[in-house]
Amino acid sequence: MNQPLLSIIIPTFRRPVELGTQLGSILPQLVELPTGTVEVFVVDNGLDAETPGVIKELQAQCDSLRYFRRAASVPLEVSIMSAREFGSGEYLWTLGDDDAIHAGCVAGIVGHIRNQRPSIALLSVESWDSDLQRCMGRGHQFLKDPVNLFESLPDAVRTLGWGVYFAYPGTAVVKAEPFRAADIDAYSTSAHIYSFALLEAFWNERCAFLRFPAIKYRVSRTLPWSENKLYGVTTTFVRCFDTAIRRGFGDWQTFLAFRECIAADHKLLYLKVHSLAACMLSNLYDCLRAGLEITATDWLLFEQAYQGYGDPQMIQALAMIHLAEGNIERNAADVNRSLAAILIRENLSTDKFPPDFSVKGSIDN
Repeated sequence: MNQPLLSIIIPTFRRPVELGTQLGSILPQLVELPTGTVEVFVVDNGLDAETPGVIKELQAQCDSLRYFRRAASVPLEVSIMSAREFGSGEYLWTLGDDDAIHAGCVAGIVGHIRNQRPSIALLSVESWDSDLQRCMGRGHQFLKDPVNLFESLPDAVRTLGWGVYFAYPGTAVVKAEPFRAADIDAYSTSAHIYSFALLEAFWNERCAFLRFPAIKYRVSRTLPWSENKLYGVTTTFVRCFDTAIRRGFGDWQTFLAFRECIAADHKLLYLKVHSLAACMLSNLYDCLRAGLEITATDWLLFEQAYQGYGDPQMIQALAMIHLAEGNIERNAADVNRSLAAILIRENLSTDKFPPDFSVKGSIDN
């Protein structure tokens, strides 16, 4: 059998209805392409009774849909990295199981990678409500060209925003070989192994941003992709600090020694605390980009949390994000530069990425 040009990998955990919606937005697009161009591979991490039935019904309609059901649920990070194990295509695209894609999206991706052979291409993301009925925000309206080229992945993400393009798998279509070569063990204590594998594999590669409508991303959701559920990092971080206040812990570091008190459960044992604190900043900024309201009470809680955490660079970044409320592009370049420096500093191996970031495409250029 010939190798597919593109493998679309969908890790799923007990969301048969949402998965059906996602597949319903993808599979009809495959009939427009030559047979064997694209495969769709669902990797089931949930062990529920409903998902196999959804897949069986859809497989009867589409020969390109493949399915693997794990014998036991694996951690979130392992599930997200399923593309390295199951995708057989020359290019890999990992999608969340509860989002959807626009009509024509697959053909647009296939056309670009077939003609341009990029190492990595980033896709447009729209913020939608939890029912995928209302678009809440379209980003990157300032980019007018259908294809926008950047000298490196950090350059691209600095411009596009570190939140969605740092933490959400669905935004990147990547060449399989360099992605598989990334040393993911170096990031085993992070919440975002996938993102760091991308940065390692494509740090100095030219990166394309494809502006056509692509992903409908649900902004109000949790991430239950494994038995140990992990809530959105913003919610988790604030909940942690609120719990610390209510339980009378003297300081943030003392609280961190009592992880069993955290409402998001023992999933946090897999997280590096700095990663959680850093990613919360980018999540907060993306909430503003999506037009979501941050109440005065929430802002105060965030400020108290970061004062308690005590990292000056994070405190400064939070102040810049707060300043952007009401005019998100007012200091976007400064916010993105600051988030880039913090996220890389707190999550990436300094053996691979020196602290001065003195490589081509540096975020300090």
